[in-house]
Amino acid sequence: MGIKLEIGMEPDARQVYHEWYMNRKKSAHARRLEVYAMRLMILLAVNAGKLEIDLDIVQKVLALVNWQYEVRQLHDPIDADNEIAKMEERIRRQLRKERKTERELRIGTNASRKGLWCFRTALENLKDAGEVKYGNDKKYVFAG
Repeated sequence: MGIKLEIGMEPDARQVYHEWYMNRKKSAHARRLEVYAMRLMILLAVNAGKLEIDLDIVQKVLALVNWQYEVRQLHDPIDADNEIAKMEERIRRQLRKERKTERELRIGTNASRKGLWCFRTALENLKDAGEVKYGNDKKYVFAG
């Protein structure tokens, strides 16, 4: 009774999506992203009035689902036994994104809520373990 519309995918777009799909990370953070990607590609194609999903649409959708993956990792609840361990993980997550000064780390980890002693202890633990290094640019970097 309704109109059936089939939307195809251009070969180069299919290849880019296939490579992303075959190389995607397998974790709880990546769960169902491939399904969201397929649905978003269809929505963007229809919205643009296209009868085929082209490379531009695939690249936009993959940028969006990759961003979603990063956001999921960053905001995943921290499972740790004590406040120092939680602060260590907050510092790791901040430094995985980019190099930061100590002030930027304190702000990014909301260190004022837990106290500077907790923050400094966690930072020293990570430096002692070799997970965090202090660079010549006066910024910390994740050495993981």
